[in-house]
Amino acid sequence: VSIAGALPADARLRLLVSGPDFDDPDKISQTTILVDLAAAGDGAARLERGGLMVKPAEGELTPIDEPMAGSDFFTKFQIFDFYGDKPVVIERAEIPAERIAKEIFYIPGLLLLALVVWLQLRRREPDPEPEAVAAGA
Repeated sequence: VSIAGALPADARLRLLVSGPDFDDPDKISQTTILVDLAAAGDGAARLERGGLMVKPAEGELTPIDEPMAGSDFFTKFQIFDFYGDKPVVIERAEIPAERIAKEIFYIPGLLLLALVVWLQLRRREPDPEPEAVAAGA
């Protein structure tokens, strides 16, 4: 909830959700969802506008309620048993990592390619002299 509140407007938040399986309550199912967060504000309100109803946190994990029929996550969350003994919880929130541009990695690749070409050109056998070819014919 705090991560959702800290992200900028119109951001996307990836969440790992786990809970008891609907068909086999002893089995724990997991799924990953993307929540579109609207305008900046309170994290719980932003998640609710995105389609998740979050309950107050219980220790490290944040339980969620069953989505309303017709919401974005209603069909995706049908694998979970929301009325069992174990709650369906958000296990992990993932945000985009800041990293360097991927185009930077073309430079070492092109340098390596140039090195291989240069080494292969050095191995090439010299052409036989025209006089030796004519004398042998």
